[in-house]
Amino acid sequence: MMGDDSVTQQGAVMHFGVMLPHFRQAASADGIVRVAQEAEAMGFGSVWVSEHLAIPTEHLERRGPVWYEATTVLAFAAAVTKTIRLGTSVLVMPFRSPVLTAKAVATIDVLSGGRVIFGAGVGGFEGEFDVTASDYANRGEMTTEALALIKQIWGDGPANFEGKYWQVSDVIIEPKPLQQPRPPIWIGGSTGRALRRVAEHGDVWHPTRPTIALIEEGKKKLGELCEGTGRDASAIPIALRHCLLFTDTPAAADTKEPLIGTEDDILRSLESFEKAGVKAAVLDMFYGTPEVNNETPDTMLKTMERLMTKIAPRFS
Repeated sequence: MMGDDSVTQQGAVMHFGVMLPHFRQAASADGIVRVAQEAEAMGFGSVWVSEHLAIPTEHLERRGPVWYEATTVLAFAAAVTKTIRLGTSVLVMPFRSPVLTAKAVATIDVLSGGRVIFGAGVGGFEGEFDVTASDYANRGEMTTEALALIKQIWGDGPANFEGKYWQVSDVIIEPKPLQQPRPPIWIGGSTGRALRRVAEHGDVWHPTRPTIALIEEGKKKLGELCEGTGRDASAIPIALRHCLLFTDTPAAADTKEPLIGTEDDILRSLESFEKAGVKAAVLDMFYGTPEVNNETPDTMLKTMERLMTKIAPRFS
């Protein structure tokens, strides 16, 4: 496993990351540049991309229709920044070639000076799997196998791998990542199978929109899964992903979303997450109300500034 991960091994300091505007109505080249550069200037630790290849029509209002390709956006962000970490939250392994994914992520790591965080998950929209002729029912098994192959590709020497879904025989696949032994691997999901994937292949557990109860339950399960493996589950950092939206009054908050509310609401929620063991928060920045989110680069920057001036100093 990875040794030190600078994102999550910072003692009492909560790491904040921001999702880049590469999907929905906010997507634009200018917006990506502005948010990436301002995030770096404001003191965010990382910028992030997510992945959807195709949006089923029933999800258009919430998820689409525009969704720039994740690794392309990450490379673009790398070129316009200097020090900020660059993460995927998450790449969907079952409809990706693990060989091409390993090569793309390693290339960005080299070109960025070793700044990549590799987040991986199983995906959730069955319609996307149909587009790529991928096996939705076995997406978990495919993800676990893909991670094993990617780690071998990033290791020393030729890659040799005989799996159920992918086979590689005595080939050199380079570049290797600049980070050694490899970029940190963040595993998305919160099911028992996802947590097993964390125990076997992950450096960080990266649940999306978790509650405190889910985190506590996941920590217990992860402890059970790590027994006999030589890993200390309590040493596996937790890095959540959540939506962030400031409201003017507590009544306007969305009680189902712990990071939608007033500054005091959000501070209390983040303190609770920190107490539960969360070391990092990757945030989708929204602005407006829970019902109407005016999602543009300008409004995202307002939310980012408010977080870093009003909330983040309490965690430094």
